[in-house]
Amino acid sequence: MNSPKEYIENKMQKKKLKEYLKNYILVIFIVFVFLSGVVLGKVVLIRGNVPNTGNVVTNETTNKSIDSIFNANKIESIISILKSKYYDPSKIDDKKMFEGALAGMVSSLGDPYTTYFDKDLTKSFSEEMSGSFSGIGAEIGIKNNILTVIAPLPNTPAEKAGIKAGDKILKINKEDTQGMSTDLAVSKIRGEKGTEVDLSVYSPTDKEPRDLKILRDNIVVESVTYEKKNDIAIIKISSFNDNTSSKFKEVANTIAADKSIKGIVLDLRNNPGGYLSTAIDVSSYWLNEGDVVVSEKNRNNETKTHNATGYNILSKYKTVVLINEGSASASEIVSGALHDHNKATLIGKKSFGKGSVQEYQEFDDKTALKVTVAEWFTPNGININKNGINPDIDVDYTLEDFNNNKDPQMDKAFENILK
Repeated sequence: MNSPKEYIENKMQKKKLKEYLKNYILVIFIVFVFLSGVVLGKVVLIRGNVPNTGNVVTNETTNKSIDSIFNANKIESIISILKSKYYDPSKIDDKKMFEGALAGMVSSLGDPYTTYFDKDLTKSFSEEMSGSFSGIGAEIGIKNNILTVIAPLPNTPAEKAGIKAGDKILKINKEDTQGMSTDLAVSKIRGEKGTEVDLSVYSPTDKEPRDLKILRDNIVVESVTYEKKNDIAIIKISSFNDNTSSKFKEVANTIAADKSIKGIVLDLRNNPGGYLSTAIDVSSYWLNEGDVVVSEKNRNNETKTHNATGYNILSKYKTVVLINEGSASASEIVSGALHDHNKATLIGKKSFGKGSVQEYQEFDDKTALKVTVAEWFTPNGININKNGINPDIDVDYTLEDFNNNKDPQMDKAFENILK
């Protein structure tokens, strides 16, 4: 039996825990209402505490909502049982339990893009958007409730190991990925250069999953590359990250100054996306000022449009956009915008279908919350999140093509431009 002093201390700790949990849950609720500064998928950072902007949901009403469902006795009982009966007490960690409670609350929404980040995940997210990190170089997401490769990045360990867009990742280091969030999976796959990660991967063409050991390396994303072939400009954008706009501007000016260019192939295959602002910048090289690039619709059915800035120095060129199952988010915005404004023909396969808007809030303790707040629609009203982008000309690119150094999608693009 505990001494009176121990009993009082335990009661005080439980009371503090109750208030701590209530206050933290209150912050999470407020975040859903007060965040601002939308960017696609990977989004604007808002640092520090969330201000009270006078919106409909107030601290008072939120407190009432929490009080109606908050069962401190149940939480205390669970913690007490775990601490007194769990077979391995060395694994009992109050902070981890609290972080797990927050992550579980967010994951209960069933949205793979609404995620609570602990400190490690927050750091990984920031590194990813800087365009440099250590891992295997594969963008992943949730497709039909299965962890799926959106795209391997060029010349990375993932691509060299034979990982393709659409592959299913069933296990990471022998841990089943069923129910695992995208961001948690990313954190498990990444690691120090020179270390290995074990993946169990299944492709639609496989009879059974294949086990891969992949050596991690430093991943530096070259977001924009350019080459000229038979007087056709080929622009490859692998992601829409921090340096894409400036790189693309250089390429666009090079093309505009070259009088021999007959057309443009914009290759967005296996491009998993990135910043909305960058997608608007790129689209604007073909569109007129004020043209709708994409619109978003929120929980109240309110629509906000994002418009081109009107650089349009590439609008005079016949353009083909290449897309496939690995083209997602910002890639789908650009391809949808150019298609709907009759600035490009789409060739390849149907895109991934990641068309939701996330806001990203960093807290003072270096944790963060990413929450879906809206869905994207092309200028013609196609819901990207539910439908993806369909090509005008459907062309396969098989593993056999790849192994034989053939690219029928690129061949069809050249044929379309030169006809």
